[in-house]
Amino acid sequence: MGAGKSKQKYKQLLEDLQQFTKYSQAELRLLFKENKFDRRKGFDKKELGLYLGRLFHEVIDEPLLERLFDLFDTNKNKQIEFEEFAIGLSTLCKGTEEEKIEFMFHIMDLDGNGTISKEELSTIATALYKHKNTQDIFRVHIEDGYTVESFVERFFEQVDTDKNGVISLDEYKQQAFKEYQHSVERLESEDVDVQSKMLSVDFSTLNVNAQRISILGAPESGKHTLCEQLRAKYGAEIISVKLLVKREVALNTELGQRMKTLIETEHFLPDNITCKLIEQEIQKDLTKGWLLIGFPITKPQIQFMNSAGIIPDKIIVLEAPDDYLRERAVKSGHTLEQFNARLKHFKENIQLVEMLYGSDAIVKLDGSLDSKKVFETAVENIARLDRLMALSISASSSKSSETN
Repeated sequence: MGAGKSKQKYKQLLEDLQQFTKYSQAELRLLFKENKFDRRKGFDKKELGLYLGRLFHEVIDEPLLERLFDLFDTNKNKQIEFEEFAIGLSTLCKGTEEEKIEFMFHIMDLDGNGTISKEELSTIATALYKHKNTQDIFRVHIEDGYTVESFVERFFEQVDTDKNGVISLDEYKQQAFKEYQHSVERLESEDVDVQSKMLSVDFSTLNVNAQRISILGAPESGKHTLCEQLRAKYGAEIISVKLLVKREVALNTELGQRMKTLIETEHFLPDNITCKLIEQEIQKDLTKGWLLIGFPITKPQIQFMNSAGIIPDKIIVLEAPDDYLRERAVKSGHTLEQFNARLKHFKENIQLVEMLYGSDAIVKLDGSLDSKKVFETAVENIARLDRLMALSISASSSKSSETN
């Protein structure tokens, strides 16, 4: 009896949300299932930040995350139920142009008094300063060469038409619609499908098809083999600390000389060295996406990724029985001392990765299986997670078309 009532409530919930969001019932079911929603406790702020970080490919910093959580949490019970999550996400990602503009205004109106002050805009702009993707999404465009202070002054000069020192919703909407119309005219002049572009204008600068995947695993679990297979399929660039170290040593750079000395005396390079290597590589043009091998695996590495605004969409973890891995290590010429140290390092740190990134973004695979089977399973899971992301950034549903 209880299970039947629960199923009926769930069905009714989806029917109701279909009326209040731009999602179909099938999309809502997938959104619920893929996020492993617990209807008893919902999302907390950390879980919302993890989800939005994967969606936007950048860290959502405070106080922006705090404000987003507050706007999603409409009943103010310090948790986000599925109903609140679906409605908030629908407005943010698939709402009408006016709905999106109003939502952005309320994000910047930190104290909720109906106006945006220079202090509030400065606070939001500071949180977005280094994050170009998130600037596009939240309509705060800080051009190169501008400081936060100069951006705020210019913004108020353009938008605060009555010069009273604060920006009202009407003033904000008037400026936002001017920019929107300008974008429409530009797209029309370029002979682009205006409707399909403008329905998702906030996300137009994001390459949503690019894969951003960290591939972690025990030593000899097949990380490099899987990466090569995924590169062939998705065209993403491989970033490997191991290969970067070899390059620096071969080039005999100052950093390479230092690493060579460290490698000869220690099992692992210090985190500050590996982070520096990744930082140099990640600054290149990686619009096709990236496959990051064996990184991040320690707390300092994860902290570096977050501070640099580098968020993997997915994390693939390759696991296998110790005996299988040990046998492969010996065949590859590694000593048991080297293997045991690397295996211990992996096991000590992987739980931290799972805790900080959240289990819903992590795919665990059996690395002892045939490499073709591992690849096929990886692709299936990547497609599954991509479907979830597509729910949030797609703007081509029939609901959106009807609204516009």
